Amino acid sequence: MQVSIFSIIFTSISAIISIGLPIGLFMFCYKKSNINIVPVLMGIAGFIIFVLLLEKSIHSIVLSRFALRERPFMYIIYGVFMAGIFEETARFICFKIVK
Repeated sequence: MQVSIFSIIFTSISAIISIGLPIGLFMFCYKKSNINIVPVLMGIAGFIIFVLLLEKSIHSIVLSRFALRERPFMYIIYGVFMAGIFEETARFICFKIVK
Protein backbone atom coordinates (compact mmCIF):
# COMPACT_ATOMS: atom_id res chain seq x y z
CA MET A 1 0.00 0.00 0.00
CA GLN A 2 1.38 3.35 -1.01
CA VAL A 3 0.46 6.73 0.47
CA SER A 4 0.12 9.52 -2.05
CA ILE A 5 2.33 12.58 -1.79
CA PHE A 6 -0.77 14.80 -1.51
CA SER A 7 -1.88 12.93 1.61
CA ILE A 8 1.52 13.50 3.20
CA ILE A 9 1.58 17.19 2.22
CA PHE A 10 -1.93 17.98 3.47
CA THR A 11 -1.45 15.96 6.66
CA SER A 12 1.72 17.96 7.33
CA ILE A 13 -0.07 21.24 6.66
CA SER A 14 -2.88 20.20 9.00
CA ALA A 15 -0.40 19.29 11.74
CA ILE A 16 1.48 22.57 11.37
CA ILE A 17 -1.77 24.56 11.62
CA SER A 18 -3.09 22.49 14.54
CA ILE A 19 0.10 22.86 16.55
CA GLY A 20 1.50 26.14 15.28
CA LEU A 21 -1.66 28.26 15.43
CA PRO A 22 -2.32 27.81 19.18
CA ILE A 23 1.36 28.34 20.01
CA GLY A 24 1.52 31.38 17.76
CA LEU A 25 -1.65 32.87 19.27
CA PHE A 26 -0.30 32.33 22.78
CA MET A 27 3.00 34.02 21.89
CA PHE A 28 1.14 36.93 20.29
CA CYS A 29 -1.13 37.39 23.32
CA TYR A 30 1.82 37.03 25.71
CA LYS A 31 3.75 39.79 23.96
CA LYS A 32 0.69 41.99 23.46
CA SER A 33 -0.86 41.84 26.93
CA ASN A 34 1.57 39.78 29.05
CA ILE A 35 -0.86 36.95 29.83
CA ASN A 36 -0.03 34.31 32.43
CA ILE A 37 1.12 30.88 31.25
CA VAL A 38 -0.39 28.95 34.21
CA PRO A 39 -4.01 28.97 32.93
CA VAL A 40 -2.82 27.87 29.50
CA LEU A 41 -0.87 24.96 30.97
CA MET A 42 -3.81 24.05 33.23
CA GLY A 43 -6.10 23.96 30.21
CA ILE A 44 -3.71 21.71 28.32
CA ALA A 45 -3.29 19.39 31.32
CA GLY A 46 -7.04 19.31 32.00
CA PHE A 47 -7.79 18.41 28.40
CA ILE A 48 -5.17 15.68 28.28
CA ILE A 49 -6.15 14.12 31.62
CA PHE A 50 -9.93 14.33 31.39
CA VAL A 51 -10.65 14.01 27.69
CA LEU A 52 -7.81 11.96 26.28
CA LEU A 53 -7.25 9.62 29.24
CA LEU A 54 -10.35 9.38 31.42
CA GLU A 55 -13.08 9.81 28.80
CA LYS A 56 -11.33 7.45 26.40
CA SER A 57 -11.06 4.75 29.06
CA ILE A 58 -14.76 5.10 29.94
CA HIS A 59 -15.62 4.86 26.23
CA SER A 60 -13.66 1.63 25.88
CA ILE A 61 -15.49 0.09 28.84
CA VAL A 62 -19.01 1.26 27.96
CA LEU A 63 -18.83 0.69 24.22
CA SER A 64 -17.44 -2.82 24.64
CA ARG A 65 -20.27 -3.86 26.98
CA PHE A 66 -23.25 -2.14 25.39
CA ALA A 67 -24.33 -2.18 21.76
CA LEU A 68 -24.78 1.59 21.51
CA ARG A 69 -23.38 1.78 18.00
CA GLU A 70 -26.31 -0.25 16.76
CA ARG A 71 -28.72 2.37 18.14
CA PRO A 72 -27.65 5.73 16.69
CA PHE A 73 -29.90 7.88 18.87
CA MET A 74 -28.59 6.34 22.10
CA TYR A 75 -25.02 6.55 20.77
CA ILE A 76 -25.43 10.27 20.10
CA ILE A 77 -26.98 10.93 23.51
CA TYR A 78 -24.19 8.97 25.20
CA GLY A 79 -21.49 10.88 23.30
CA VAL A 80 -23.02 14.27 24.03
CA PHE A 81 -23.37 13.64 27.75
CA MET A 82 -19.92 12.11 28.16
CA ALA A 83 -18.26 15.00 26.35
CA GLY A 84 -20.17 17.54 28.41
CA ILE A 85 -19.53 15.83 31.72
CA PHE A 86 -15.79 15.36 31.22
CA GLU A 87 -15.05 18.72 29.58
CA GLU A 88 -17.06 20.76 32.06
CA THR A 89 -15.62 18.85 35.02
CA ALA A 90 -12.12 19.55 33.71
CA ARG A 91 -12.91 23.25 33.35
CA PHE A 92 -14.44 23.41 36.84
CA ILE A 93 -11.43 21.77 38.48
CA CYS A 94 -8.95 23.90 36.52
CA PHE A 95 -10.82 27.09 37.45
CA LYS A 96 -10.83 26.08 41.11
CA ILE A 97 -7.08 25.37 41.05
CA VAL A 98 -6.07 28.51 39.13
CA LYS A 99 -8.33 30.76 41.20
